[in-house]
Amino acid sequence: MVEVKRPTRDGPREIGRGHTTMERRKFVVGLGALASGSAAAVGTGAFNFANVERSISIDTAGDDSAFLALESESEYTNNVGDRLAFDFETDEGGSGINEDSDYSFTGIFSIENQGTDAVGVWIEDNDDSEDSDAASWYAADSATNVNFDDSIEGSGNAYSLTPGDKVYVNLVVLLRDNSVSDLPDQINVKADRSAGNAGN
Repeated sequence: MVEVKRPTRDGPREIGRGHTTMERRKFVVGLGALASGSAAAVGTGAFNFANVERSISIDTAGDDSAFLALESESEYTNNVGDRLAFDFETDEGGSGINEDSDYSFTGIFSIENQGTDAVGVWIEDNDDSEDSDAASWYAADSATNVNFDDSIEGSGNAYSLTPGDKVYVNLVVLLRDNSVSDLPDQINVKADRSAGNAGN
């Protein structure tokens, strides 16, 4: 975990001094998937209407074994009840990040394409304000890569994953210019096959 210090108009400020820690927050990941593609068939045996009913069986899987797998990669996430959850309480006694402070976290979880087609993946969160930057998400090629340049937030920043590929997610939390209430309490990880050739 790396603490981020940013200069202000009045010069650098020390981060987190003299402030209480924020209450423990858990972020539960909601997984969303967008499917795309169409098929058309043309033949001589034309007909106007058909209604064919068939039974279907669809298997579900936990976040770590689904087609779009979400796997815990740090002490700040875990797979509880087959769902990825965020928990910023540590075994060393820490129960959250400081108010009026900025933090960065590397490799908190990963997204793996366990399907059969290339997809573009991205993250959306429910920040209270559309312009809020209290939490920002970044793509990295390893759990230890300190990369905060390649945003993975929003469909315009889709990260291409071929089958078997994995991307690690870094997180920046900015509370010097935001309040705790600006932090999201849910994120959606989305995948779209039409974005599978997005440049990373």
